Amino acid sequence: MYLRGLSFFVIFMILPLEGFTQSQILRSVPSNDELVARLSELSSDKTPLPDDLNILYDLNSRYEDELATYRRALASIKPKDNSNAIDKAKAEAASAITELRTIDCKIAAKDILTRLRKSLNDSYRAISDTIFMHDLEPDDPWRREDGGVASNGNTCEALKSFIGDDTKQEAIINFFDTVKEKYEEDARAREALRGNLQKVIELLQTRKADVQQLLNEKTSQQQLSGSLWIVISVIGLFSIGAILCVKLFSENIQMEWVTSGQVIQFVTVMILLSVIMALGLAGILKETTLGTLLGGIGGYVLAQGVGRAAAREVSRERSGGS
Repeated sequence: MYLRGLSFFVIFMILPLEGFTQSQILRSVPSNDELVARLSELSSDKTPLPDDLNILYDLNSRYEDELATYRRALASIKPKDNSNAIDKAKAEAASAITELRTIDCKIAAKDILTRLRKSLNDSYRAISDTIFMHDLEPDDPWRREDGGVASNGNTCEALKSFIGDDTKQEAIINFFDTVKEKYEEDARAREALRGNLQKVIELLQTRKADVQQLLNEKTSQQQLSGSLWIVISVIGLFSIGAILCVKLFSENIQMEWVTSGQVIQFVTVMILLSVIMALGLAGILKETTLGTLLGGIGGYVLAQGVGRAAAREVSRERSGGS
């Protein structure tokens, strides 16, 4: 009965491994060559972004889908180091084989055989969980030449037959080094993929940010164009109201404001400021142009005010002197 558990050794090597191994994951993501080609394409593409909103929306959606794909791929390739687990499995298998060689099957204790079988089973399962073993099946000494899985059997003699002679035993132990070499090769491939995936994601994020910024500007311009009649109406009503407000003051003040041109200047400045602010908010005018225009208008208004005050003072002095 205690040897019945040996059948699990066969099952472990026949049934598909639970979950994805790193080698399987590498097959589910873009290849390194594809990523390098995509990196080159993104880095060398200097084509200006289109002005058409529909094309921009499609481009933004494509970048989002591509980013989601690459992010899933990056999350699936998790860095981990199983080298120690492979070394430990190798040491356990070597110890079990060494002990089996010295056992006398005529007096072998059942608990010792059970422990040795378990050591061999656990050793092979440890490395089979590390990489995709199908890649190494032709060189796997744990398998028969006909492709089936070697069995420890259910007797001491069968266990000794399984480990074979010195050549077979050396092949079994050296197979752990083959597995480790394959694992380290996969690890290097994983790191290369992770690095290229991160670079592609960064470039795509930059591209998407540029598209999104242009979309925001185009959308603001479109909204402003659609509401331009409202802006013009409000500015027109405000200008008429400013002119009518002059009637609230005495005739002397009304004459002073009208003849000096202050009313017209005020209305003109308000209209210009409103239009400039609207164009600035829509992104049509850039920061430098916006600052230059506002500074120019402010300087003009202040200069006009100071000039009028000086002229009025001179006029009063002449009137008083005469």
